[in-house]
Amino acid sequence: MRVMLDERSFENFVKTRLKGRRVLVQLPEGLKPKIDRIAKILEQSGYEVVISMEPCYGACDIRDEEAKRLGCDLVLHLGHKELVGKREVPMLVVYYPISIDVEIDVKKVAERIREEKIGLVTTVQHEHLLAVWAKQIEEVGKKAIICGPILGCDQRNALVHEKEVDCFLFVGSGRFHALGIRTKKPIYLYDVEKNELTNLDEDRRRWELIDFARKEAFRDAKRIGFLVSWKRWQVPAMEELFALKKETERRGKEVLILAFDEIKNEKLLGMKLDLLVNFACPRIKEDKFDVPIINKGDLEAILVKEG
Repeated sequence: MRVMLDERSFENFVKTRLKGRRVLVQLPEGLKPKIDRIAKILEQSGYEVVISMEPCYGACDIRDEEAKRLGCDLVLHLGHKELVGKREVPMLVVYYPISIDVEIDVKKVAERIREEKIGLVTTVQHEHLLAVWAKQIEEVGKKAIICGPILGCDQRNALVHEKEVDCFLFVGSGRFHALGIRTKKPIYLYDVEKNELTNLDEDRRRWELIDFARKEAFRDAKRIGFLVSWKRWQVPAMEELFALKKETERRGKEVLILAFDEIKNEKLLGMKLDLLVNFACPRIKEDKFDVPIINKGDLEAILVKEG
């Protein structure tokens, strides 16, 4: 797996897209080996560079308030695409996606995927390879439908093609994105780090059972924590949140609204909660917590079902 930084393209991007004097650079962990070169290109173009060392979880994780306190004019957000439809930020935030080259073993695809029409999905870092993979898959006798990149919180690119495909093949790392596709059709994961192809049906059934048990925990829960992040694109609609709080309390529950930058289990130690409801990134539900955790959508479904 190779992280690609086209230096000439990046230099041109800096000269034509960036405006300001001092820039805060955000980047995911996988790009940190490239930070020296990125900083040098920016400095050679006349910018003062500050590098954020906080984790960067996606395009939703914008550090514009921190940039302002550091006297920066703009944020350069590397490795992700701008989220469509989000409201404006009171500071210039410029996104620069980074491509990561990976290869797949199409023989494994041909041998282990019985379905004929395969819907190809991946993350934005590998989006540039979708056409290459589709051609390779068709060369071994399958039909490939390019669905596009998906996010943990947005699988629409996959779901709009659901009727066209017999199954989905997610190429990337980890199970989270793939299992987020809400479909009855088979889902396969090609893990590019392990070079393994896995049918996720069993994982999906296991997670469905876990989800069911977590939702059942609502019935006996007395103290519930609503988990809220103040990361700019993860802040929930607060009026809606307080309305859900009232609806939950109407059922005899005590609800605390707990706000974080980064939601971690250790920050909840000593709280004596029976259930957590996550209003931030859906990936958080996959982390380990000492008490059951559900997402906002799960809570809404429970409240509707109970009437």
